[in-house]
Amino acid sequence: MIYKSILVNKMESEKKSVRITEHRIKEVVTDENKDEIFQRIVNECLESSDDDKDNISSSHSCCPDNNDINDNNDINDNNDINDINDNNGDNSGDTPSEQMNLMFSGGSVGADIEWASVATKNGHSVIHYLPTNTRSTNGYSKIDGELRILTAHESLQGHQFVMKANQVLRRTYPSKSKHTNDLLRRSFWQIAKSDSLYAVGVIKKVPYPDSPSRIAQIQGSPAWAVQMMIDKYTELLYSNVPQNRNTVWPIPVFFFDQDQEKWLQYHIIFMNDGGSCKILLIDGKWEETNNVPIPSGSYTAIGTRNLNDRGREAIHSIYG
Repeated sequence: MIYKSILVNKMESEKKSVRITEHRIKEVVTDENKDEIFQRIVNECLESSDDDKDNISSSHSCCPDNNDINDNNDINDNNDINDINDNNGDNSGDTPSEQMNLMFSGGSVGADIEWASVATKNGHSVIHYLPTNTRSTNGYSKIDGELRILTAHESLQGHQFVMKANQVLRRTYPSKSKHTNDLLRRSFWQIAKSDSLYAVGVIKKVPYPDSPSRIAQIQGSPAWAVQMMIDKYTELLYSNVPQNRNTVWPIPVFFFDQDQEKWLQYHIIFMNDGGSCKILLIDGKWEETNNVPIPSGSYTAIGTRNLNDRGREAIHSIYG
């Protein structure tokens, strides 16, 4: 099951130019410093170029309505784009401590609720991020965990990460629906502070735009958070893998396929061009695994709304 290749360097094609920023990480990534390194990447991304800012501000379909932003605020003002760990933000209390088991999810019916229920029973804290346009939390009264409604500016922080994920997913973003756009940007917050991800759903081979081939892809909205987590680890690992040969790195991204009734783990493949001793191409694949670790620390747990008995059993059994 191979994901469509992602070009890491600038790529010029006949139809368009694809610009992907390289983040060269000089130090070796370890369990102790990977959160700090990723936070630095996030900060660099949020301090986008003037061109990127123009793209965000001019894409009216993906920005909140004017009524959702204070009249005196400009979404291009760096002072208004808060760091995700800013103690003045609405999400200041959800930075996990080293000894805390903290699950991030989205509060949706199906897998999200089931994950939250089981995690809570096992003594884990749970935070559900809700999209900006959530008017009331009354419908979430029976859900285990804490509810966090993202502000308009917090939602916008996820914009470019959704854009990057869509370079692989090739779906519709931004869409004509503000609600849909808010839901997709919310997915960034589900993975931003996580070290691992667990998801339940279905993987199917689907037609790939502008290509005769079909690729294996997660169905539905969980695909967005999963792809952003893959992108996160790709950024972390890229400058620390051997540049003179192909390497395969398993990352802590686990997916239970309800159709196959199997747990899968994602592997990032760094491919050398065979001549310049430089990694030029990144692929990935899902491989079956029988060694899914018990969720711990800071992790994301999400999945399909159409959770079946096999998926429900998988969620319960993983906690031991």
